Amino acid sequence: MMVLLSILLTELKVFGVSLRSPMVSIVLSVKKNVYLFLLLTVLSALYLKLGGGVYGYDKNNLLTFVVISFGLLYVTFMKKRLMGHYAIKKSLTVVYILFLFVGFIEWLGVDLIGSLFRVGPFIAKRASGFSGEPSFFATMSFYFYLLGRLYESHKTMYLNIYIGIIFLLSMSFSIILYGVIFFGLMIMDKVLILSKDKMKYQLMGFVVLILFFCLDFLAESVTGQRISVYSLFEHGSWRMFSDYAVLNSANFFKYPTFGDGWDQIIANGQYKLVGGVYRWITQPWSLFSMYVVEFGLIMACFIYITLLGYSLRFMKRSQYVLVVTLVVLGFFFVPKWCVYYFFIPFIDRS
Repeated sequence: MMVLLSILLTELKVFGVSLRSPMVSIVLSVKKNVYLFLLLTVLSALYLKLGGGVYGYDKNNLLTFVVISFGLLYVTFMKKRLMGHYAIKKSLTVVYILFLFVGFIEWLGVDLIGSLFRVGPFIAKRASGFSGEPSFFATMSFYFYLLGRLYESHKTMYLNIYIGIIFLLSMSFSIILYGVIFFGLMIMDKVLILSKDKMKYQLMGFVVLILFFCLDFLAESVTGQRISVYSLFEHGSWRMFSDYAVLNSANFFKYPTFGDGWDQIIANGQYKLVGGVYRWITQPWSLFSMYVVEFGLIMACFIYITLLGYSLRFMKRSQYVLVVTLVVLGFFFVPKWCVYYFFIPFIDRS
C-alpha cells in the first residue's frame, strides 16, 4: 500500500528542493525488484561516467536525465508490482479522501500542507494538494482517476464526480486537456474497425504521435496562431512552447550529448517560432522532448512506441484504452518527472 501512497511524496521538498522523482516508491519496492534496480544503477553510473566531461548547467541536465530515465525504466519494467487487488482498492480510497479533504481546505484559504511541497507562494482559492502548484495537483489527481477507471470501472460515475470536484478546487485546465485526450482515445477505439489486439492500440498511440507533431501547425492554419505561442503570450505557460521549440529544431538522428547543448536546441526552436529567444526557457518540458534533445526524434519515437507496447503486454483487452491514455499523457503532456504515469501497481509480470 505504501508503494502507491508514496507517489504523493513525488514533489516533497528536501532541503528546499522538490524531489520531483518517484524515488520513495522505488526504495520501497527494491526488495522484490533487486535485479532490475542493480541493472539500472549500473547503467545510470555508466551514463554519468560517459558524461563526466560536462559541467555547470549541462551537468544538471545530465543528472535530470539519468534520475528521470532511471525512474521511468524502473516503474515500467519492474516485475513484482507488490500490491494485490484489495490493497490497491484500499489505497485508492485513501488517496481520493486525502485529495478531496486537502483540496477543500486549501480552497478555503488554509495552507494545510502546501509548504512541504510548494516552492512558490500559496495561491488562494486554488488547491495544490500534494504538489508544487495547482496544475501539478491536477496531474497527480488525474493519474489516480485513471487508475480507478482501470481497476474499478464499475465506479465510473463516482470517479467522474471526484475528478470534477478536483477541477473545481484546483481550477486547473490541465484536467480538461487530459480528459479530452482520454475521451478522444475512447472515440478512436470505437472508430477504428480493427481487431482488438495490441497492434490496434499501438496504432492509436502512433496516431496521437502524428497529431502531436501536427497540432501546432494545424492550429496556425485554422486560427492564424500556433497553440504554443498562444499559451505563452496569453496564459504565461512555457510548457507547450518548450515542447514545440524542441520539435522545431530537432534532429532526426543525434548522438547522445549527456545534457550538453539542450538549451541551444530549445533556443533555436524558439527563434523559429517567434523570431526571438526567451533565455529563461531552457528545459524540455515532457519526457518526449527530453529524449528528443538527447537522442534525436527517431530514437524518442522508438522509446515511446516500445514503452507503449510493453505496457500493453500484460493487460486485459478491456483495459487497453486506459493504458494507452496513461502512456500518451505520461510521455507528451505531463511534466517529465511524472513517470508514475507508467506505474500500474497491481500487475504482477513475473
